[in-house]
Amino acid sequence: MGRRPALPLGSGKFFMYVYNEADSGQKPKTPAQVPVPNPNGFKLEFIYPNLWENRIADKVRVLGAFIPVDGEHTLLYLRFYQAFALIPLLGDLIAKAAMPFNLLVAHQDRAVVRTQVPKASGLGRGENLFQGDKPIMEYRKRRKELQEKAENQA
Repeated sequence: MGRRPALPLGSGKFFMYVYNEADSGQKPKTPAQVPVPNPNGFKLEFIYPNLWENRIADKVRVLGAFIPVDGEHTLLYLRFYQAFALIPLLGDLIAKAAMPFNLLVAHQDRAVVRTQVPKASGLGRGENLFQGDKPIMEYRKRRKELQEKAENQA
């Protein structure tokens, strides 16, 4: 499995592509060995500071907006979009049917976030991250750059 951010850190967003293959004892690929697929393909796009779009299929997407409430709490708003059911009422029913699955995944993630120690995350915290965590490292680098830029402009 490989993950690769597709945009330089200087941009306002980055993409993460995931490749899954059966483990047959092969060596993991480095990010440079993983080709960037069609930009319109399946990916998770993170748009700074707080949006992500999960492109599940060509015509199916889930948008998440992370809205800070205070220093330790964030609200998550999810929207499901589809473009394959062209009849409006049918499209609405499909979107409503998909939301319970999205909420199930969000609640699974919430359990992980609530039990995370330390609560704050960032660079240089002594974590033991490995190649599969590259998107986390890229996110934190870009976040730090944006924080420093905002501090210098204040």
